[in-house]
Amino acid sequence: YIKNHFDVDITITGTNEDKWKKVANELNVDFTTDSKSAVSEADIVVFSTPISKMESVIKQVGPFINPNAVVTDVCSIKWFVTDALKKYSASKLIIP
Repeated sequence: YIKNHFDVDITITGTNEDKWKKVANELNVDFTTDSKSAVSEADIVVFSTPISKMESVIKQVGPFINPNAVVTDVCSIKWFVTDALKKYSASKLIIP
């Protein structure tokens, strides 16, 4: 919906290349396995990963997040994610 109505670039990242390429194709968005590059160029970063892996993912890509990016997630446990983002992310704006 967003890409069809707004002039934006949307990139999905993930480690399961077959799965996420299919999703990206269905949504008409881009896909990459290079999460660090994707977050470094993004204006908005949305984390959507199992909560048990969230801190590990944030630790890996957090230092590469554009410092001016808006960073949020779609998990239900906000304190855990917010703490990890504050600890590892270069972003100045974190929205829990």
